[in-house]
Amino acid sequence: MMSHPLPDHYTGMTGMERAFRLLYSAGCWSDQSFGGLSLHILAQIASISHKTNYYPEHLTCMKKINWNSNGIPYSMQHFGYYLIAKKLIGSSQLFNFTYPPLKTNKIPEVFQGKMHNEMLLKKLYWDYRDSYNPTARLSAAMETDILQATSPTPYHQTLKNCLNITNYSPAQLVNDLYSDEHVNLTDCSKENWLPLS
Repeated sequence: MMSHPLPDHYTGMTGMERAFRLLYSAGCWSDQSFGGLSLHILAQIASISHKTNYYPEHLTCMKKINWNSNGIPYSMQHFGYYLIAKKLIGSSQLFNFTYPPLKTNKIPEVFQGKMHNEMLLKKLYWDYRDSYNPTARLSAAMETDILQATSPTPYHQTLKNCLNITNYSPAQLVNDLYSDEHVNLTDCSKENWLPLS
C-alpha cells in the first residue's frame, strides 16, 4: 500500500486515493468465496481502520477510538478501509451456493464484531466524510447504505402516551370574538393620546 500523503507524480493520486480506487476495481470484487490468503489480506486492509467502540460499551454517550500504532501514519488511517473490506467479503459470499467451496475458510477475527462497532464506524465515517478527499470516499451506494443505517428515524408525535390530550378548535376572530356584538369601537381621530392629534 502506498502511504504518502502527497500525490504521486505519475498517478496524480495520494496513496489513500489509489488504494480506494484499487479496492473498487473489478479485480477485487468476486462472486466466489475468497480463499484463506485473500481473507488474510482483507483483514490486514481492514486493520488500517481505527478500532472504535463506545465507552462504556452498553452506553452510547462516549466514543472510544483507538488509533493504530503499527507504523502507519495517522493521516493514512481511514474509517472506510474496514467498511470496504467487509463489503468485499459480504458480496463474495452472496453466491456461495453456486460455487461450493472445497474448503471452508474462516472469516478473520477482525470481522467478527468484537474489535469494531460497525454502526459506530459508519457514523464516524459519515461525520468525518467531508474532511476526506472526494476520491478517498466510499462508493455512492455504500454511502447511501450508511446514511440509511445511521440516520435517525423522523420524529412522530405519539399521542397515545400523553395524558393531557385536548381537542382545541382554532380561534376565528369574526365568529368567536365579535359574535356577541358587544364591541365598543371608538374613532381614533378623537383620541388625544395619539401623536400629532
